[in-house]
Amino acid sequence: MKLKQKLHAGFWFLFVVVIFFGALSLFYLRLISKSNDVILKDNYATLDYTNQMRTVLDENDIPLSPDAIEKFKSALIKEQKNITEKGENEAVVGLNRSFGILTNNSLGLQRQREAAREVLKYVGQIEKLNLSAIERKSQNSTQTIKKATIYLGVASAITFIVLFSFVFNLADFFEEPLRYITEGIEEISRKNYKTRLYFDRKDEFGDVSEAFNNMAQSLEKQNAENASIMTVEKLFTDAILKQSPDPVIGINNLFEIIFISPSAIELFDLDRKKFIGIKVSKLSDDNGPLRKIFTNNQSGSVIINNNQYQIEIQEIMASSNDLSELNTDLDIITSGKSVGKLYILKKQT
Repeated sequence: MKLKQKLHAGFWFLFVVVIFFGALSLFYLRLISKSNDVILKDNYATLDYTNQMRTVLDENDIPLSPDAIEKFKSALIKEQKNITEKGENEAVVGLNRSFGILTNNSLGLQRQREAAREVLKYVGQIEKLNLSAIERKSQNSTQTIKKATIYLGVASAITFIVLFSFVFNLADFFEEPLRYITEGIEEISRKNYKTRLYFDRKDEFGDVSEAFNNMAQSLEKQNAENASIMTVEKLFTDAILKQSPDPVIGINNLFEIIFISPSAIELFDLDRKKFIGIKVSKLSDDNGPLRKIFTNNQSGSVIINNNQYQIEIQEIMASSNDLSELNTDLDIITSGKSVGKLYILKKQT
């Protein structure tokens, strides 16, 4: 999986966790609130009905008038449809029975008054049941809210830990490979071209390590080839010692002048320090005779100071023995490879 895909997956995971936590919290809070509102609404409705019945009895004499009976009966019917608590149904049944006696004028005034007291007793039972329920449910609601607060706190802590862990691990996810890459670049800057990066992963860091290793291998090879060129001056010197004291000029494969024999310096009246390392293509018109030697890049003759010189060109071939001072593990040069040329000027008599 690519690094971009991993990051997208990680951030989507965090987004889903936060959204899920928020949605879950909102759902349960609204569920608790709605449930309590409905339950308490029923209890308060019952208290309103019992208050209506109590008011009818308090404001009217026994026997009750038809209008008072109708008001009481209306509240009683509503209460019969709003039974919510345990024991409330039995109280409502007793209330209905006593109300029937209260409204039966044939039983006599004394019996009706006794029935009125029984009605008030049942009304009081119903009120007590609902008041107790309100108190109990309020306490339960408080406990539920406390528990919800604890649960939400724990969920928040877990979410924070997950988020913190993700951020912390994300930093490590980048820091370690970047540190390895930095160390590798530092090694390359120290010309340690054998440095390699090894990332066992299929993301962009794996691609970077592969590119880095290819670069290091290329630099290793190029550095070894450059090292072989640097030995050319030594090879030229050794070769010149075996030659006659004729003027000799040496160039490497980059066409840079890297050696001028003392006799050549005298012949061309040169400042050795100014010409060592200069490309032959950069020679000025003031060095016309010297430029002419390299014009055709082949043997011939040239006239210098009214003297004719025959130009002999010899290839300088590097061998394993000549490169004994190099690190042969680099395997960048094979025996017999040309590393430069000698231009030998033979004076013609």
